[in-house]
Amino acid sequence: MTKECIETEFRQKVAAEIRIAPEGVDRYRIFTPFQFDDGDRFSIVLKREKTQWLLSDEAHTYMQMSYDIDVDELYKGRRKALITKALTMFGVQDRNGELVIDVAKRDYGECLYSFVQALLKSETRRANTPLIAGSTGRIRHLSCMPFPVMAVPATRQSRC
Repeated sequence: MTKECIETEFRQKVAAEIRIAPEGVDRYRIFTPFQFDDGDRFSIVLKREKTQWLLSDEAHTYMQMSYDIDVDELYKGRRKALITKALTMFGVQDRNGELVIDVAKRDYGECLYSFVQALLKSETRRANTPLIAGSTGRIRHLSCMPFPVMAVPATRQSRC
């Protein structure tokens, strides 16, 4: 699949503002409108590792959370349970702090959608409250919003 087809699929399934920029061989930076409460955007990379394509945050999400919480606290108690549930719900793996999802056998757009959802739901810095992205792409803290919080875009058939 070409970069243009992948970008089109990402835009159709997740957000119209998504851009992809090459960063070397078999590596692309994914720019999304989603950002943490401090204004930093999500760090997402599409890369090939051996024979598989992955979306990765390259440990950026845990780094963001560690600004307010000791890293060890992310692996204890309720926080660990919330993070594990969010990652499991969307098929995301934690590889020693790097969050990844395997794109194999799945639609690229659906994978990015799941990955963004997992990042949104695992970022639990303020009083363990879940976060959602508003129409502006800004994350808001909500204490009683049930999951799922983003509407699933209508599935469209890709021409690529």
